[in-house]
Amino acid sequence: MRKHRLHPGYVYIADGNTIIWTVLSSGIAVCLWDERSHRGGMNHFLRPKSQDPMKASPLFGDVALSVLIAKLLQVGSRREDLVARLYGGACPGLIGKETVGIENARVARMILEQYEIPIAAEHIGGENGRKIIFDVDTGSVEMEQRESGLLTVSRGLSLITAASAA
Repeated sequence: MRKHRLHPGYVYIADGNTIIWTVLSSGIAVCLWDERSHRGGMNHFLRPKSQDPMKASPLFGDVALSVLIAKLLQVGSRREDLVARLYGGACPGLIGKETVGIENARVARMILEQYEIPIAAEHIGGENGRKIIFDVDTGSVEMEQRESGLLTVSRGLSLITAASAA
């Protein structure tokens, strides 16, 4: 099994037999999975939108998500086969206030809605960061999060297809 660590400002796609993982705080990771082809990808962005086209990069949500979708479509995925999961957007000490993490999540939701890609699940906000481990072959996601000094691990969180969610 191949493993790939995704750093902020990057996008990675792969066929099955690959684990993509990242560590998040206020940044957002979007996992897109194509159940038909067992192909998927992840991005990790830190800011919601690029204001300057000359400085546009996948550090910004509008660019990172557009690139992730475009790359999956280029390798044969169909938009209607894609399902999304969103993670991140932590805001330590600022719960209930408008933060960059909350704005990052808002931009991700808006772009996914524009592309008509359903969001199967999300784990956004809170005060603590998360480690996300995405198994591209199965579409499952494992999330590790520390709260009050305790480590919580959620395993086997399989992506739900749009059809089974209805």
